[in-house]
Amino acid sequence: MKISRHLSELICEANTAAEVEAWLKLVEAELGGLAWNPVGGKMNNIHTVEVSTNPGLALVERPTNSIDAMLDLAHLLRRENANSPSEAAEKWYGVNEGDLSKMEVRESRSLSESIAIRMMDSGDDDRPTVQIQDRGTGQHPDDWSTTLLSLQESNKKSSMHLMGVYNSGGSASFKFSQYTVIISRRHPELLDDREDEVGVSVVRYNALDPDKFKTGTYEYCITMDQDILRLDLLDNKLDFALSRGEGKLIHGTVFRHIAYELDRYSGPAHLPRRSLAHLMGAALPAPVLPLRFYEERVGPKYRRIKHGYQQEWRVVLGNLYRLNRNGVSEYSDRRVVELGEHGEIILHYHAISHEKQPDNYVSKDQALTVIHNGQRQIIKSRHWLKQKTGLNFLWKRLVVHVDASNLSNIAKRSIF
Repeated sequence: MKISRHLSELICEANTAAEVEAWLKLVEAELGGLAWNPVGGKMNNIHTVEVSTNPGLALVERPTNSIDAMLDLAHLLRRENANSPSEAAEKWYGVNEGDLSKMEVRESRSLSESIAIRMMDSGDDDRPTVQIQDRGTGQHPDDWSTTLLSLQESNKKSSMHLMGVYNSGGSASFKFSQYTVIISRRHPELLDDREDEVGVSVVRYNALDPDKFKTGTYEYCITMDQDILRLDLLDNKLDFALSRGEGKLIHGTVFRHIAYELDRYSGPAHLPRRSLAHLMGAALPAPVLPLRFYEERVGPKYRRIKHGYQQEWRVVLGNLYRLNRNGVSEYSDRRVVELGEHGEIILHYHAISHEKQPDNYVSKDQALTVIHNGQRQIIKSRHWLKQKTGLNFLWKRLVVHVDASNLSNIAKRSIF
């Protein structure tokens, strides 16, 4: 069921919990009621959703899914296959060998517009609203129960061109949000003769009656007829609403996490530490596609003036790119380690310059990072690295990345 134009525009502008709650009441009044379904179709979903205890790492799954949506879009439109995400990025987006450092700056900046992370005012500086949006495949509202609002669905197991398989997925971020607004439109060439529609829903935690239920549940709003709500925005207003005024996003998916519990990563986007941009660089050391990070909060420390407009944004290319920039590392090397039938690993190590702060790149618990398809999977601390290497003078400035993307599939199963 399609909601009115006014309510469609309101939800696109809702950044705070109060605004979302007011919108839900208005929709309920307009439609004569709303129903709520459990995420994943299971009332007992709390243990699956709350798999992560780290709000930052739970949120990182969202841009990972956005990268997959971009890769899958090219796969479906071109009707071509790729054996890995890096191969897909090279074939379909011009990222040479899946290495963003080999792209021209102008090209990587342009490509970064397709995956945007936005820090927005929520009324609580410690809990900003965080929006992740992409220009990927998008999902038709009829498919949300098995895609955007599913749990543990096997959507990526046989898709070698996609990143996601081994981690818990983006649903872990529901735990740390007061609400999550989801908006998605399927790419017009992938509709399979269905009507072109824009879906919207809100995910919340329902504590339920503790005298009747042992735990609460995560649920999303639908119509009384059990359908995903539709927005009345299939024109230029949709482009404006989904792209926050840039007028370029005509399909794809938006996850807006209202008042997200970011903890130590809630600082302004331009900060080298204690910011979500810093976390993204460390958690996605070598993404196959670039991300664009926007700071939209108002105030002097955010470089935004209330009655003026100063856009603060940066491109996130991952820590390997940053560590290889001039003046960052006193010494660095890249070595391929052949492991016979198990494939190979690529070892990157950097001794950070004394003019730089190691914590601006990785925290003390992440001196060694095992990467799979650009995303961190395993970490070891500086003290662990010191004990294993005996490098008593270097250990505080040594950063090691082990890229396991080229291991055999059997080896990956054993490790991850």
